[in-house]
Amino acid sequence: EVEHAPHLAVTGTPWPGGVAVYQSSTDADFVLNSIIAARASMGFLARPLLRADPGVIDYGDPLEVKMIHGTLQSISDTALLNGGNLVAVGDGSPDNWELLQFRDAELISPNQFLVSHRLRGQAGTDAIMQEEWPIGSWFVAMNGVPKQINLLRALRRVSQTFRIGPSKRSYDDPSYTEAVHAFNGNGLRPSAPVHLALSDFAGDVKASWIRRTRHDGDDWELPDVPLAEETESYTV
Repeated sequence: EVEHAPHLAVTGTPWPGGVAVYQSSTDADFVLNSIIAARASMGFLARPLLRADPGVIDYGDPLEVKMIHGTLQSISDTALLNGGNLVAVGDGSPDNWELLQFRDAELISPNQFLVSHRLRGQAGTDAIMQEEWPIGSWFVAMNGVPKQINLLRALRRVSQTFRIGPSKRSYDDPSYTEAVHAFNGNGLRPSAPVHLALSDFAGDVKASWIRRTRHDGDDWELPDVPLAEETESYTV
Protein backbone atom coordinates (compact mmCIF):
# COMPACT_ATOMS: atom_id res chain seq x y z
CA GLU A 1 0.00 0.00 0.00
CA VAL A 2 0.90 3.65 -0.37
CA GLU A 3 1.25 4.49 3.31
CA HIS A 4 -0.05 8.06 3.24
CA ALA A 5 -2.93 7.58 0.77
CA PRO A 6 -6.50 7.10 2.04
CA HIS A 7 -8.86 4.29 1.10
CA LEU A 8 -12.25 5.07 -0.41
CA ALA A 9 -15.31 2.87 0.06
CA VAL A 10 -18.37 3.75 -2.00
CA THR A 11 -21.95 2.54 -2.09
CA GLY A 12 -25.08 3.87 -3.75
CA THR A 13 -28.60 2.94 -4.81
CA PRO A 14 -28.88 2.31 -7.65
CA TRP A 15 -25.24 1.38 -8.20
CA PRO A 16 -24.07 3.16 -11.38
CA GLY A 17 -21.56 0.46 -12.37
CA GLY A 18 -18.52 2.57 -11.58
CA VAL A 19 -17.65 5.71 -9.63
CA ALA A 20 -15.23 8.47 -10.61
CA VAL A 21 -13.20 10.52 -8.13
CA TYR A 22 -12.19 14.02 -9.26
CA GLN A 23 -9.79 16.19 -7.30
CA SER A 24 -8.94 19.90 -7.18
CA SER A 25 -6.81 22.12 -4.96
CA THR A 26 -8.80 25.24 -5.85
CA ASP A 27 -12.42 24.04 -6.24
CA ALA A 28 -11.91 24.47 -9.97
CA ASP A 29 -10.06 22.69 -12.78
CA PHE A 30 -10.93 19.22 -11.46
CA VAL A 31 -8.85 16.31 -12.71
CA LEU A 32 -9.68 12.63 -12.63
CA ASN A 33 -8.04 10.95 -9.64
CA SER A 34 -9.40 7.39 -9.60
CA ILE A 35 -12.11 5.06 -10.84
CA ILE A 36 -13.82 2.85 -8.23
CA ALA A 37 -15.19 -0.14 -10.11
CA ALA A 38 -16.99 -2.10 -7.37
CA ARG A 39 -19.53 -1.31 -4.66
CA ALA A 40 -18.16 -1.75 -1.15
CA SER A 41 -19.67 -4.15 1.37
CA MET A 42 -20.66 -1.84 4.18
CA GLY A 43 -23.21 -1.22 6.86
CA PHE A 44 -23.49 0.23 10.36
CA LEU A 45 -23.46 -0.89 13.97
CA ALA A 46 -26.85 -1.79 15.44
CA ARG A 47 -25.29 -2.31 18.88
CA PRO A 48 -22.42 -0.40 20.55
CA LEU A 49 -18.92 -1.89 20.36
CA LEU A 50 -16.99 -1.45 23.61
CA ARG A 51 -13.24 -1.16 24.00
CA ALA A 52 -11.29 -4.44 24.34
CA ASP A 53 -7.67 -5.51 24.70
CA PRO A 54 -5.73 -5.70 21.41
CA GLY A 55 -3.48 -8.64 20.61
CA VAL A 56 -5.82 -11.24 22.14
CA ILE A 57 -9.20 -12.63 21.14
CA ASP A 58 -12.13 -10.42 22.14
CA TYR A 59 -14.74 -12.83 23.55
CA GLY A 60 -17.16 -10.02 24.40
CA ASP A 61 -20.82 -9.87 23.48
CA PRO A 62 -21.57 -10.36 19.77
CA LEU A 63 -21.56 -7.18 17.72
CA GLU A 64 -24.79 -6.58 15.81
CA VAL A 65 -24.27 -5.21 12.30
CA LYS A 66 -26.86 -4.09 9.74
CA MET A 67 -25.46 -4.34 6.21
CA ILE A 68 -26.46 -1.83 3.52
CA HIS A 69 -24.76 -3.91 0.85
CA GLY A 70 -22.87 -7.19 0.91
CA THR A 71 -22.89 -10.13 3.26
CA LEU A 72 -20.71 -11.54 6.05
CA GLN A 73 -19.54 -15.10 6.59
CA SER A 74 -17.60 -17.11 9.15
CA ILE A 75 -14.02 -18.25 8.51
CA SER A 76 -11.60 -20.69 10.10
CA ASP A 77 -9.06 -19.87 12.80
CA THR A 78 -6.27 -20.21 10.23
CA ALA A 79 -7.98 -17.77 7.86
CA LEU A 80 -8.49 -15.33 10.73
CA LEU A 81 -4.80 -15.40 11.68
CA ASN A 82 -3.87 -14.98 8.01
CA GLY A 83 -5.71 -11.64 7.92
CA GLY A 84 -9.23 -12.69 6.88
CA ASN A 85 -12.47 -10.82 7.60
CA LEU A 86 -10.75 -7.47 8.07
CA VAL A 87 -13.19 -4.59 8.56
CA ALA A 88 -12.97 -0.90 9.43
CA VAL A 89 -15.25 0.63 12.07
CA GLY A 90 -15.40 4.40 12.31
CA ASP A 91 -17.35 7.64 12.26
CA GLY A 92 -16.81 8.49 8.59
CA SER A 93 -14.10 11.10 9.17
CA PRO A 94 -10.69 10.59 7.53
CA ASP A 95 -8.80 9.71 10.75
CA ASN A 96 -11.16 8.00 13.17
CA TRP A 97 -11.18 4.32 12.17
CA GLU A 98 -10.32 1.08 13.95
CA LEU A 99 -9.38 -2.02 11.98
CA LEU A 100 -10.59 -5.30 13.42
CA GLN A 101 -11.10 -8.90 12.34
CA PHE A 102 -13.73 -11.47 13.21
CA ARG A 103 -14.09 -15.22 12.88
CA ASP A 104 -17.81 -15.85 13.38
CA ALA A 105 -20.76 -14.24 11.60
CA GLU A 106 -24.33 -15.33 12.34
CA LEU A 107 -27.27 -14.19 10.20
CA ILE A 108 -30.16 -13.26 12.52
CA SER A 109 -32.47 -11.48 10.06
CA PRO A 110 -32.23 -10.19 6.47
CA ASN A 111 -28.93 -8.24 6.15
CA GLN A 112 -28.43 -8.34 9.93
CA PHE A 113 -25.53 -10.24 11.52
CA LEU A 114 -23.96 -11.03 14.86
CA VAL A 115 -20.15 -10.78 14.67
CA SER A 116 -18.03 -12.44 17.37
CA HIS A 117 -14.57 -13.89 18.16
CA ARG A 118 -12.83 -10.65 17.22
CA LEU A 119 -9.28 -9.30 16.98
CA ARG A 120 -9.28 -5.61 17.84
CA GLY A 121 -7.01 -2.67 17.02
CA GLN A 122 -5.29 -4.28 14.06
CA ALA A 123 -2.59 -2.59 11.92
CA GLY A 124 -1.67 -0.09 14.63
CA THR A 125 -5.20 1.20 15.20
CA ASP A 126 -5.17 0.07 18.84
CA ALA A 127 -3.87 3.57 19.65
CA ILE A 128 -7.12 5.19 18.49
CA MET A 129 -9.59 2.55 19.67
CA GLN A 130 -12.59 4.29 21.22
CA GLU A 131 -14.07 3.51 24.63
CA GLU A 132 -17.26 2.86 22.71
CA TRP A 133 -18.13 2.84 19.03
CA PRO A 134 -21.78 3.94 19.19
CA ILE A 135 -24.79 2.67 17.29
CA GLY A 136 -24.67 4.01 13.74
CA SER A 137 -20.89 3.81 13.36
CA TRP A 138 -19.81 2.71 9.90
CA PHE A 139 -18.76 -0.91 9.29
CA VAL A 140 -16.76 -1.41 6.06
CA ALA A 141 -15.32 -4.69 4.77
CA MET A 142 -11.67 -4.17 3.83
CA ASN A 143 -11.75 -7.04 1.35
CA GLY A 144 -9.84 -5.40 -1.49
CA VAL A 145 -12.85 -3.52 -2.87
CA PRO A 146 -12.18 -0.18 -1.09
CA LYS A 147 -9.29 1.29 -3.07
CA GLN A 148 -6.63 3.84 -2.27
CA ILE A 149 -6.99 7.06 -4.20
CA ASN A 150 -3.96 8.82 -5.66
CA LEU A 151 -2.46 11.39 -3.31
CA LEU A 152 0.96 12.99 -3.58
CA ARG A 153 2.94 12.79 -0.35
CA ALA A 154 3.45 16.55 -0.57
CA LEU A 155 -0.34 16.97 -0.24
CA ARG A 156 -0.53 15.42 3.22
CA ARG A 157 -2.52 17.73 5.52
CA VAL A 158 -3.37 19.97 2.53
CA SER A 159 -7.11 20.43 1.94
CA GLN A 160 -8.34 19.05 -1.34
CA THR A 161 -11.80 19.21 -2.90
CA PHE A 162 -13.17 15.91 -4.18
CA ARG A 163 -16.19 15.23 -6.33
CA ILE A 164 -17.43 11.66 -6.42
CA GLY A 165 -20.18 10.29 -8.65
CA PRO A 166 -21.16 8.06 -11.59
CA SER A 167 -18.18 7.60 -13.90
CA LYS A 168 -20.45 7.88 -16.97
CA ARG A 169 -21.37 11.46 -16.07
CA SER A 170 -19.43 14.71 -15.82
CA TYR A 171 -18.10 15.86 -12.44
CA ASP A 172 -20.45 18.89 -12.57
CA ASP A 173 -23.52 16.63 -12.73
CA PRO A 174 -25.97 17.04 -9.78
CA SER A 175 -25.51 13.36 -8.93
CA TYR A 176 -21.96 14.05 -7.72
CA THR A 177 -21.12 14.48 -4.03
CA GLU A 178 -18.52 17.12 -3.10
CA ALA A 179 -16.32 16.91 -0.01
CA VAL A 180 -13.26 18.80 1.25
CA HIS A 181 -10.70 16.74 3.16
CA ALA A 182 -7.08 16.90 4.32
CA PHE A 183 -5.40 13.58 5.13
CA ASN A 184 -2.74 13.07 7.80
CA GLY A 185 -1.25 9.95 6.22
CA ASN A 186 -1.97 7.67 9.17
CA GLY A 187 -0.13 4.77 7.55
CA LEU A 188 3.10 6.62 8.38
CA ARG A 189 2.29 6.72 12.10
CA PRO A 190 4.62 4.56 14.23
CA SER A 191 2.93 1.76 16.16
CA ALA A 192 2.56 2.42 19.88
CA PRO A 193 4.98 0.54 22.19
CA VAL A 194 3.58 -2.33 24.28
CA HIS A 195 4.24 -4.20 27.56
CA LEU A 196 4.93 -1.13 29.66
CA ALA A 197 6.74 -2.03 32.91
CA LEU A 198 7.55 0.22 35.87
CA SER A 199 10.11 -0.58 38.57
CA ASP A 200 11.91 1.17 41.42
CA PHE A 201 15.49 1.96 40.35
CA ALA A 202 17.70 3.59 43.03
CA GLY A 203 14.81 5.65 44.31
CA ASP A 204 13.58 6.60 40.86
CA VAL A 205 10.93 4.97 38.70
CA LYS A 206 12.31 3.11 35.72
CA ALA A 207 10.02 2.63 32.73
CA SER A 208 10.59 0.06 30.00
CA TRP A 209 8.56 -1.14 27.04
CA ILE A 210 8.71 -3.29 23.91
CA ARG A 211 9.00 -1.42 20.62
CA ARG A 212 6.87 -2.36 17.63
CA THR A 213 7.51 -1.73 13.93
CA ARG A 214 5.45 -0.96 10.87
CA HIS A 215 7.63 -3.08 8.55
CA ASP A 216 9.08 -6.59 8.53
CA GLY A 217 8.15 -7.37 12.11
CA ASP A 218 7.09 -10.98 11.55
CA ASP A 219 10.53 -12.61 11.55
CA TRP A 220 10.78 -14.37 14.93
CA GLU A 221 14.48 -15.21 14.40
CA LEU A 222 15.57 -11.60 14.95
CA PRO A 223 16.46 -10.45 18.49
CA ASP A 224 14.54 -7.20 17.87
CA VAL A 225 12.25 -5.89 15.17
CA PRO A 226 13.65 -3.45 12.57
CA LEU A 227 13.40 0.24 13.44
CA ALA A 228 11.76 1.23 10.12
CA GLU A 229 11.82 4.89 11.18
CA GLU A 230 14.38 7.65 10.61
CA THR A 231 15.07 7.96 14.34
CA GLU A 232 14.07 6.19 17.55
CA SER A 233 12.54 8.74 19.90
CA TYR A 234 9.58 8.77 22.27
CA THR A 235 7.24 11.19 23.96
CA VAL A 236 6.76 10.11 27.59
